Amino acid sequence: MKSPRWSGWLRKLALASPPTIAPLLIWTLSDGRAGIQNQVVGLAEALSRLVPCALVHKKISYKKTFDRLPSLIKTASSLMLASDSDPIEPPWPDIIIAAGRATLPSMRLLSQSVRAQTLLVQVQNPRADLQQFDLIIAPAHDALKAAHCVSIIGSPHRVTLDVIRTAYENKQAQWDHLPRPHIAILIGGRSKSHDLDEFTAKNLAFSIKTAVKEAGGSLFLTMSRRTPAKARQVLIDCLSDMPGIIYDNRGENPYMAFLGTADIIAVSEDSVNMITEAAATGKPIFRLNLKPRPLRWAQKKFAHLYESLEENGILRPFEGRFYSYDYPPLQETEKAAQALLEAFVVKFPNRALF
Repeated sequence: MKSPRWSGWLRKLALASPPTIAPLLIWTLSDGRAGIQNQVVGLAEALSRLVPCALVHKKISYKKTFDRLPSLIKTASSLMLASDSDPIEPPWPDIIIAAGRATLPSMRLLSQSVRAQTLLVQVQNPRADLQQFDLIIAPAHDALKAAHCVSIIGSPHRVTLDVIRTAYENKQAQWDHLPRPHIAILIGGRSKSHDLDEFTAKNLAFSIKTAVKEAGGSLFLTMSRRTPAKARQVLIDCLSDMPGIIYDNRGENPYMAFLGTADIIAVSEDSVNMITEAAATGKPIFRLNLKPRPLRWAQKKFAHLYESLEENGILRPFEGRFYSYDYPPLQETEKAAQALLEAFVVKFPNRALF
């Protein structure tokens, strides 16, 4: 039996030591595609830089038979979900961050069952009943109007100065002998708003090659999964004799390291994600023109994004040459994370965070 003196000391120690605060448990939901997953994971990682968090990444995917059905018709049942889809079941997290149409049936169901204990956050315009969500993080060019909607320029992402610096340091010894400026070329491809056919690819490759030569630098070229095979080959064939690195889809994509080594960045105009990620670096960004597709609403949304970035001195159209200029790095993911934290505190004022 402990002496009364010893017991009293233990009680004082317990009172003097603050209780351990469990980190917020966050689920990120997406269909697993890099462009969608990076948005939810990037937002969750930004929140974890504000308060302690534990992150769990979940993939939602549908069988081919049901994948193209409208979200309102889909359900989150095992009948429709593919075998590689992660279970959505208790114990429930503190926060769920979702993006993409594949997640909407699950979020619709969760809004009916777990909303009392979980903050439900949707990234992008869900094009569904907005009241299903506690918070919506949407791009400003979508012009979404709701009291619980936070508009940001572009989309949330995982790019930070520390991340790209670390990625570059791992490649620095291999790349630093290449002539400066290092020019990162980020190419997307076919989308709702743009296309990249062989003719467009040839013109693009020629203009890039001429501008890199004029700048006296090296190119660091990476292409996305959306880059058509023929256009990809055209770009490789035309640019392979240039000093620099062309990512050939073998091994890990050096995308982050390219952003880290870059003195200048050129991005094809079809990708909100890549343009926004590049803007987080504070490095000059040039918009590379692709072939527009005849979807006026898509063209209009992209035009609003370009206009906003150009007005803020971040983005410039590519007009045949690369040069340097300065602007403060765009920090919209941090803005979104702060809004998410505030929404959580308002909904759950009694939960300790520190």
